[in-house]
Amino acid sequence: MKKTILITGATAGFGKATAELFAASGWNCIITGRRKDRLTQLAAALTAQHSIEVLPLCFDVQNRKEVFDVIEQLPAQWKTIDVLLNNAGLALGRDSFEAANLDDWETMIDTNLKGLMYVTKAVLPLMIEKNRVISLILVQPLAKKCIRTATDTVPPNTLWTPFPKPCV
Repeated sequence: MKKTILITGATAGFGKATAELFAASGWNCIITGRRKDRLTQLAAALTAQHSIEVLPLCFDVQNRKEVFDVIEQLPAQWKTIDVLLNNAGLALGRDSFEAANLDDWETMIDTNLKGLMYVTKAVLPLMIEKNRVISLILVQPLAKKCIRTATDTVPPNTLWTPFPKPCV
């Protein structure tokens, strides 16, 4: 049976690259993001290139109700999640402290902190139900190297949270 990874923020950058690496290693992928067109394109490419199954889910991690509703409504065959990669995030409000826009701070905290917690809280019961949970923390600059070596050896039921992220 193929393993499954759930990746938030999979429409670009590190999330997209991670989806491509895990798909190339034969993992089924649940990819999430806010841009439906990019999710659809990535899902089609991964399926065609790697003969795996992909479930694209379009939602915003900032929206607690949406996160819990989407995870709760996962089809039965997708509820066995071996790895959760909390990748969705952004960097706003990087001006000097006195010039910073407070709305940028709110958006960043809602995405990078609360979004990470919402997704983890929604997915964790599915992972615990299946087995044990191992916490693996990656440092973002090293993540690409770690992912390449981890795709074959990552323990099932693993939570991945790239650190450091702005505000995490």
